[in-house]
This record gives sequence, structure tokens and C-alpha cells, in this order.
Amino acid sequence: MLLPRVLTAVVGIPAILLAIHLGGLSFIIFVLGLGLFCLYEAFQLFGKMEAGPRKVLGYGLGIVLFALFIFPSHAQPKYAPLLGSPSLLGLGLTIAIVFLTLVELFHIKTRSFISSAVTLFAVLLVMWPLAHLVLLRDLVPLGKQWCLFLFVTIWVSDTFAYFIGLKLGRRKLAPRVSPKKTIEGFLGGVVGAALAASLMWVIFFRSHGLDYGETAVLGGLGIGVLGQLSDLVESVLKRQAKVKDSGDILPGHGGFLDRFDSFLLTAPLLYYYVILRW
Repeated sequence: MLLPRVLTAVVGIPAILLAIHLGGLSFIIFVLGLGLFCLYEAFQLFGKMEAGPRKVLGYGLGIVLFALFIFPSHAQPKYAPLLGSPSLLGLGLTIAIVFLTLVELFHIKTRSFISSAVTLFAVLLVMWPLAHLVLLRDLVPLGKQWCLFLFVTIWVSDTFAYFIGLKLGRRKLAPRVSPKKTIEGFLGGVVGAALAASLMWVIFFRSHGLDYGETAVLGGLGIGVLGQLSDLVESVLKRQAKVKDSGDILPGHGGFLDRFDSFLLTAPLLYYYVILRW
């Protein structure tokens, strides 16, 4: 099990780092593709709960909301009046609600509004948070560095949590949600995140005057804790769907949603923390 996990990381990590380095359209395409894969797996999970989403409509709405959300950071200046208010994103959410409501007029005997509710929830659960990765990368002047900070911290946290939980794990963290996760593994993930954040501070942020203590706490108690809680959120979906993994496309890691679930809470919160703090 470990070898496929390592091989997937050897192939996947350089591709992700390249996308982050290139930024711009390359990173947008990467995040959009990632979001659609995760959305597909989320739809599959909800389908196993007998609350089948409107998949085709859901993919379309996911792309529209993703595009409208990141549009302000890539639009030409002439669109500034429109982007200066919440009307653009409000338009996207309104379109989503109107379409999902109207489609139920033709499905009155089959699941009614449950399917539309699940569709909208899945889109907001997956596409909305991941779109913040693009906004984070677009920050000036340290967008690329903050994006690397998030990815590396989560990767190291996951690695520490996995191996420490495997070797030292004794006490269950949330047995009803994820039987294999332990308190020792959780604490190991927090320590790993703090160490990774410290390394990122040395490499990227020390020369820009950011405080070391704040950066380490942001990594350890922020990303290290929230990333693992985000993982537990997905575990609830898998438990209710009665499956072990969200998919099997990534050997040793399960599905895309299994691999990137830690970003669902951390990506938006890190983005807002950075723009509000600095």
C-alpha cells in the first residue's frame, strides 16, 4: 500500500508545483480540473445515499460559479464598476438557484427538491473552496509563496499524521467517523504542519518581515488542525455512503476528494486570513 502511495506522490507533486509556479491560466485549468474530479466523486457519494444529484446541471453550475468567483482577479479594468460590488457572484448564485428550482418542475415524482439541494450543496462544498486556491495564487506580492505554504504544510501534516498514527496510534480520534484516525496521529499532523510552516518562513517569509511565531501557529494550529477536520468532514460523507474511499483513480490515495479534502476548509480561510491580516 505504501509503494503506490509514494509513486503517486512522485508523479503528482512535481505536476502541482509546476502549476503553482506557472500560475495564470495554467493554474486556473489545473484547479478547475481538480474541482470537477472532486465534484464527480462528491456526486457519486451522494448518489450512494439515494439522494442522487442533477449531475449534468451540477457540472455546468460548478464551472459557472467557479468562473464568476475568480473573474475579478483576472478581468480587465473596464469591468471594475461591476466587480466593485457583490452583484457578480450574487448573479451566479441566483442563476444556480433559479435553474435548480425550475428543473424540479419536471421531476415532481422523483426526489423533488432533494436532488437539487444536494447538487447545490456539493457544488458549494467543492468548487467554492477550491476556487480560493486561484485567488490565493493571484495575491500580490506573495501569492505563489502562500500557495506553496498551503500545499507543503498540508502534505507534511498528512505525512506526519499517517506515519505517527501508524506507529504510535492508540487512542481513537473519531471512531464513528473514521475508525483508523487516532489522537496521536492528529497531534503528529499538527506538529508536522508547524515544522513545515517554520521551513516555509525561513525560505519565503523571513525576508519580508513576517513574524515567525505567527507563521508557525498559522501552520500548526491553523492549517494542521483545520486540514484534519476538513478530512473528517469528507469521512462523514464516505461513512454515510458506506464506502472506504471517494474513488480509486489515485493509487494508494483513493480518489481526488480523498487527496484534496484538506483544502476544503483551509484554502478559503487562509486566503481571507492573509488579505485581512496583511
